[in-house]
Amino acid sequence: MMDMVINKFGKNIFSILLIIFVVINIACQKNNKEKTSVENAMGLQKENDSIHATINVEFIDTGVFALNTLINQRSFSINIPSPKSIKKKSKQLSLVKPSVFESYRLVKNKTVVKRYFVFKEDTLSFKFCRDCINSYSGNAKNNILNILINDNNVFAVQTPNNIINYIEEQRKNYEKNVREVQKMANTYNNAEQGFIIDYLTLYFYNKIFNIDFSKVNDPKTIQQLDFYYKEIFDNIKLLDKLNTILNKNILYNLLRFTSFKNKNPDLLECLHFLDSKLYQTEALDGFLLDYMESFYNNLSDKDLITIKKYIRKRSLKNVFDRKTKKISENVFSSKLQDVDSNEALFQEVLLVKATESLVLIDLWATWCVPCLNEMPAWNKSEQKYKGKIKFVKISIDNNFEKWYNFLSSKNDHNFNYIITNSNHPFIKEFKISTIPRYMLLNKNHEIISDDFTRPSDSRFSEQIEKYLQ
Repeated sequence: MMDMVINKFGKNIFSILLIIFVVINIACQKNNKEKTSVENAMGLQKENDSIHATINVEFIDTGVFALNTLINQRSFSINIPSPKSIKKKSKQLSLVKPSVFESYRLVKNKTVVKRYFVFKEDTLSFKFCRDCINSYSGNAKNNILNILINDNNVFAVQTPNNIINYIEEQRKNYEKNVREVQKMANTYNNAEQGFIIDYLTLYFYNKIFNIDFSKVNDPKTIQQLDFYYKEIFDNIKLLDKLNTILNKNILYNLLRFTSFKNKNPDLLECLHFLDSKLYQTEALDGFLLDYMESFYNNLSDKDLITIKKYIRKRSLKNVFDRKTKKISENVFSSKLQDVDSNEALFQEVLLVKATESLVLIDLWATWCVPCLNEMPAWNKSEQKYKGKIKFVKISIDNNFEKWYNFLSSKNDHNFNYIITNSNHPFIKEFKISTIPRYMLLNKNHEIISDDFTRPSDSRFSEQIEKYLQ
């Protein structure tokens, strides 16, 4: 999964952007129903307004297939795992906008990026194999972006020798691609042609602003960038027309340019320089929420006030408020089941000993392969921090017997609980839609992070010890 992170200080841009946009986080998503609506937790519109997409994968080799995009400007990855080869799997999605999904794979130690359009009722078909030159086997209509664009440097900041020439080259490529699309009336209707051109426009804007501004010192270059800077704001609604990772890339790069122009490295402080039209977009909401969630513990009170000021959507304000409060009484008074089928109040489950200053919750399921892969690291950490941290595992399996048998086979019954109801207050309050997921609380049950570092991550110990008292 692509998890977008925005660095507050804007230093070491090249490596930061790789971290920001190319952290591949393999996660499982619960898919017990034949049809999965991926935006339920984010306010999916009526069914009649939805766009339906089917993802088919033929697994020649075993592994996890992933496609990445944004939903309501939040990073989203559709993951389809298969422990067996020569197996076909399918997943259905409901979306509210035309979407561009991206896939990333290593070929001879180089990242290859592919882009696939979903317009209305579309099926994307793939072959998952290590040696496949082309993994896409579906309708050519949805593959148009890979014909027009051959670019794997999606996130790396560009450092052209001559920026004016670079911008002109990007503009000519953009105009050429637009003409190609306009010739395809027999393949795409007017609306579909419009969506493709919208993406090409976003791609063009992102390319010309995804440069190292520290190398910009020519007044003509700045004047040229100013021209396109204004043009983006005159066309700001583009940022809300498609589900695509380019929306956040562009917003981040606009803030970088604003920071450069105003000689202020603090991106949040640069928000007030941006045109007020930006505040009409979902893109700003998603950007700010990601910024807060990624760097919450390093933000000042002033930063938090700034973020809350600019977040417009009530749903996002609720998430903000949740980050700065204890777990609600509604969740505290809800019940979990233990391995003996006894009910336990959530508040009792979280009680700590006198020596324990933190509570770490593991959200998992028996069907989630990445969750199971985390268990050795979880067990090792549990031993390392025994007496200092309370480790609690909560499964979202809907089959109690399967969950119980799995734990029995591992002889692991301590602090294990299950939630089989998808409408449970805890699931709803924290919008649990992807696993594995870890939550860190202090001994007063205040939320430190509702999406904490995985135990297998090399940074886990460093992160956890910052909060140990």
